[in-house]
Amino acid sequence: MASRSGSRIERRQTGKSRLALVASLLLTTFCLARLACATEEWQTLKDCILIPNHANDGDSFHVRHDGKEYIFRLYFIDTPETENEFPDRVANQAKYFHIPVANVLAIGREAARFTAQELNGRFTVVTRWQGARGQSKLPRHYALVEINGKDLSEELVTEGLARVFGVRANRPGAPPAKQVIAKLKQLERVAKLNHRGAWMFSR
Repeated sequence: MASRSGSRIERRQTGKSRLALVASLLLTTFCLARLACATEEWQTLKDCILIPNHANDGDSFHVRHDGKEYIFRLYFIDTPETENEFPDRVANQAKYFHIPVANVLAIGREAARFTAQELNGRFTVVTRWQGARGQSKLPRHYALVEINGKDLSEELVTEGLARVFGVRANRPGAPPAKQVIAKLKQLERVAKLNHRGAWMFSR
């Protein structure tokens, strides 16, 4: 009898341990889900300031907001490289614009100047902190940038200084990514017709 009683106690303890384990796993899953949702929430950072940095280019730059430094990379577009550090990427950009590699780098530097000029003042960054990789020790995140009601990505495409290419995002309360791409493509067609930026060298 003592043996059977001991077996029942062991089974109860084992059952309780399993329930505790399942409860712990469910709690962990719930917490991770809440954390994932939190990181996907969009945030608006107003009164941002551009931080001069040798790594800044047309679509990626250092920003200061509320005393903290960030690196942001624009959604939806890609400006040409400023240096031939990544030959395959530069070659791909040259193919997109139908221009020589040397012109890609020149347009990349022009895009960097244009962005620095546009961000010469206060501007707004909208981000959900999606990682954009990069080589800096400081994390880089994708974002949308607005200056006095203008969208920086649209301005770059309008000037022929960027291609419609890259990571997309659906922002709550804004047109879906599909519509954003359609608008950017239209701006790109106009820039091409008017031989703006990179399109002036297009063969």
